[in-house]
Amino acid sequence: MHPAIPHLIELQRIDHQIAVLRGELEAFPKRIREADAKLNGARTGVATAKEAHTNSQKERKKFELDVEQWKDRARKYRDQSGAVKTNEAYKALQHEKICAIFTRASPSGTTGRRSPRRGTNSAAAAECAYCRTSCSNSGKRPTKRCTAARPVA
Repeated sequence: MHPAIPHLIELQRIDHQIAVLRGELEAFPKRIREADAKLNGARTGVATAKEAHTNSQKERKKFELDVEQWKDRARKYRDQSGAVKTNEAYKALQHEKICAIFTRASPSGTTGRRSPRRGTNSAAAAECAYCRTSCSNSGKRPTKRCTAARPVA
């Protein structure tokens, strides 16, 4: 055996090792791009989740405000019903409660069962949509009770 053969075998092994390392080195940019794409996708998902969370917090605060307004309205009606002196005033107060229920579904007036008159945007302009409907359905003219009860702001 020639004395250079072991050196050539060692050189071949080192060349093979260099080729393997070059292949790994060339694969790293691709792996980095894949990791960046995965990171960007995760960041987009986090941003979407944060936006959805913010929107749900806004809706929750809106609903909490509506609940507080309903509680305030109920407290107002309880206080008013304790303060009435005449039967007519009590009936007007009861009518006001009914009108408040039928003119808008929420205290802020954002959605309603009955809408205000066309061309107006205020709940006060709705006057008494419940009475107008019931009086027009029965063919009667609005009574004093129908026209006297107005929502108190």
